[in-house]
Amino acid sequence: MATYTQVATILQKALGQEEGLLVLEYIESRIPPDVARSSDVSKSEAALRLEIEKVRADLSRDIQKVRADLSRDIQKVRADLTMEIEKVRAEIEQVRADLSRDIQKVRADLTIEIERSKAAQTRWAFLFWISQMAVLVGILFRLLS
Repeated sequence: MATYTQVATILQKALGQEEGLLVLEYIESRIPPDVARSSDVSKSEAALRLEIEKVRADLSRDIQKVRADLSRDIQKVRADLTMEIEKVRAEIEQVRADLSRDIQKVRADLTIEIERSKAAQTRWAFLFWISQMAVLVGILFRLLS
């Protein structure tokens, strides 16, 4: 800890002779006389240092506790997230299976409809050619008779 003389010297070097003394006088006027005594200041300083160390220890303990709590919370969130991801994957697989089944059903229905359409087309084409043959036979019969 700096003594009164050391503080005075430092202030006079930094600010100049007069300004240093003025600052020193101002500081002395602001400090109560009982606190200004060096033994009281040393005791106060020691008490403050102990208090600072106590606060640091408490802060360190609190920080460790918060870190542990955060780590637990993060692990819980990760586990929950992993579980939700697995649920979503299972739902996606179920939807994929349902879509595949529906696509197969639509494909089968379309195949049946295409076969029916081909059969109907063949039937109508056959009727068309038969009617054409009948008309041609009728015309030839009329011409020949």
